[in-house]
Amino acid sequence: MQHKRAAIHALALSIIMLLLYCKLPYAFGWNPATTDLAGTESSLNTYADNNVNNRFDIYAGSSICGMQAGEDSASPDSIAFLMKLDVGQTRSTRFTVSRMSSGDQYEVYFSIGGREFCILFRATEGSRGTCTLFNRTGGSWSSRVSLTVNSIVSGTLYSTTDYKIGFILTDATRTSYGSIKFIISKQYLYDLGARGNLVAGIYATARSGGTGTPGTGVLMDRCPASSYASWVLQGDIPDLPAGILLLAFPLIAIYVYLKRSKGMKAYGLKISC
Repeated sequence: MQHKRAAIHALALSIIMLLLYCKLPYAFGWNPATTDLAGTESSLNTYADNNVNNRFDIYAGSSICGMQAGEDSASPDSIAFLMKLDVGQTRSTRFTVSRMSSGDQYEVYFSIGGREFCILFRATEGSRGTCTLFNRTGGSWSSRVSLTVNSIVSGTLYSTTDYKIGFILTDATRTSYGSIKFIISKQYLYDLGARGNLVAGIYATARSGGTGTPGTGVLMDRCPASSYASWVLQGDIPDLPAGILLLAFPLIAIYVYLKRSKGMKAYGLKISC
């Protein structure tokens, strides 16, 4: 019996350590809803022919926000940005996933705690493209994680297997705007140096002829037109995912029980990061 307890004891401790120190995939509350982002009620509209290039038209106006933002409310572990795309003149000119062209590029820029980020989607053809998260290091953009999907369906969530980034592309219709939604793990932003709860320098761009690197290609639209938006998170960017802690608590209880059942003092377990 004593050997059995010792084995269970060792197993419980091993699982606890694995959960605390390994970056496990988790999807708990990972796709937050978004609401209008104040300060994004304008766009640049630099392109010449609205009837042909309407898929680049960020839907914004004096009382219409062109961007939205969101954060998980129960146990925050991701943030999301959404850029609205205008309804357009016809189905062939408005944003439609199956009608994207190679080099169509949609970007969102932001900074947290002095760290600069850009997440973008670049189409390689209709229904196909790559989403990439960059951060700026040493004055240049560095690619951190990418996700390529070869058969994108409007309104469908796609994510990396480790839930670092994800995206949803939604067709515009005659009566409703389309959208590009980006989702980013708060834990991964922490790993890249983000700290604090102020998200600053937020803006979105739409570009043609992009190469997949931030700022490449021809600028077609920008929102807001000439400034930046900011957004305050509910809490600081975390250093440990809430989902991992939720899984660890029952195992910590097992550990304490086993210590007590052996007539030994159950010392408190201190977790430091």
